[in-house]
Amino acid sequence: MRSRTWAVGMLVVMVAITAGCGGGPDTDNTTAQFGTLEGTVDLAGSSPDDYDLFLDGTPTGTPLGADGSFVLLDVPTGEHAVDVISNDGLESGRATVIVERGRRAQIPNPIIIRSAGQICGMVVKRENGVVEPLPGVQVIARSDLIWILTDDGARLEPSDAPAGPLIYPPPPGVTYSAFTDEDGSYRMKGVRPGPYFVMVVVPGLTRGQAYVVVRPYRTAVADFVLVPVVPPPVGTVTGTVRGESSAGDEMPLAGASVTIVYENGWRPPVPAEPVPVIGSAANELAAGGGPLAPPDIIWRVFRTLTDNNGQYRLTVPARAAYMTVWARHYAPQRRSITVPAGEVIIEDFLLRAADETLPPGPPTPD
Repeated sequence: MRSRTWAVGMLVVMVAITAGCGGGPDTDNTTAQFGTLEGTVDLAGSSPDDYDLFLDGTPTGTPLGADGSFVLLDVPTGEHAVDVISNDGLESGRATVIVERGRRAQIPNPIIIRSAGQICGMVVKRENGVVEPLPGVQVIARSDLIWILTDDGARLEPSDAPAGPLIYPPPPGVTYSAFTDEDGSYRMKGVRPGPYFVMVVVPGLTRGQAYVVVRPYRTAVADFVLVPVVPPPVGTVTGTVRGESSAGDEMPLAGASVTIVYENGWRPPVPAEPVPVIGSAANELAAGGGPLAPPDIIWRVFRTLTDNNGQYRLTVPARAAYMTVWARHYAPQRRSITVPAGEVIIEDFLLRAADETLPPGPPTPD
């Protein structure tokens, strides 16, 4: 009996960004709900300058201390992934931690640096023979589930489950993400070796999906060519995110996280034919009989980052949703919105500077 194993991802809502931001309908909430995150990296004799620190896939710009220690202020409440990635993107370490409001979250053990790979590619739109890049699009890679296909049918198992009965719930998987630049290219650095389902969705276009295998010190490629489809109604949300300092000065915020969340989810349209397999795993999958479209995935979260002028643009389903905007050192904001079909709405945000006073540490015994 011959089996074929393909990585399939399941989108996980980024509650770490939106959890606990409060606020009633159609109102801004500027109440600071964040804490402090501390940890240490086991540098194993390397220079701290050889590594960059990322929070939920976004660079923090925070340098490591000579002993590998770091402190991140004004981190939104919720669960976060902290990645330490080498400058070349081929070594990394990760820790997950829950941040509570007004408290210090301490990563208990030093983050260990291990060999890694990366996923790179392009995301473009093709319409009427014209190809153009898609900037500011989030690409997600997930490792937690696989389909095992045999002559007797298919079964769903955890990606690292041993042979035998199905384990449920599956062990937690690994998620990585990146955003395309102005040329439509993206790069996920420091990806743990293993199989991944890479996906990208832009309302109004076919969704992109690819199966890749990341190997140590190697680059897996997943390019996406999205074409228009007959979609459910969609609209566009655009605007500018500015920050206000304690002195009252305002300035555009580059790299601010803009998230639009739908309570009941949304299913992107898919073409009638199976999506072609692209990427480093294409040949080995084709040898096993060709690609299989994965199960339909419910999308709830659409996210982008502001550009150097503090501007953003997201095409999303036309219905009620809520937005969350945050940037480090600023209090996050959340508001309810309704996206009209076929229209562009403007949602500007002014984030106020957060109090960067360190929360108190744990009490000391008498």
